[in-house]
Parts: sequence; C-alpha cells; structure tokens
Amino acid sequence: MNTYVKFLSLNYFKSLSYVFLIMLSLVIILNILTEVEFFKNYDVATYFPFYLATLNSFDLIFEMFPFIFLISTQVFL
Repeated sequence: MNTYVKFLSLNYFKSLSYVFLIMLSLVIILNILTEVEFFKNYDVATYFPFYLATLNSFDLIFEMFPFIFLISTQVFL
C-alpha cells in the first residue's frame, strides 16, 4: 500500500473516531437526562436510569451512522 493511501486512511479513521465519540457522548448525556427526568417520581435504584440510557444510546448511534460518516467526511476534507 502506498504511503499516501495509508496517510489518508489513517486521517479519515481518526476524524471518524472523533466524530463518533462526540456523538456518542452527546447521545448518552441526553439519554441520561431523559431517563432521570422520567424516573424522578418512581422509586428505582440510582444506576437504573444510567443503565437504560446506555442500552438505548447504542440503538440511536446505529440509526445515526449515515450522518456520522457524512460529518466525519466533511471534517476530514
């Protein structure tokens, strides 16, 4: 593989990982806030809203993958 192809692919995957981590953190934070707001009137364990937010966040990230690739391509270029 040529040097420039390695360089470009490494830079693209770096931008993809940055965008992915930013989107994942935003989704988890928003899910945690939503779950805490929903369970504030119920008597549940403290970890339960965090657990549900984590489980739900991966589904949302899977639905957002086309936008993540689009944004990471724009960051790359």
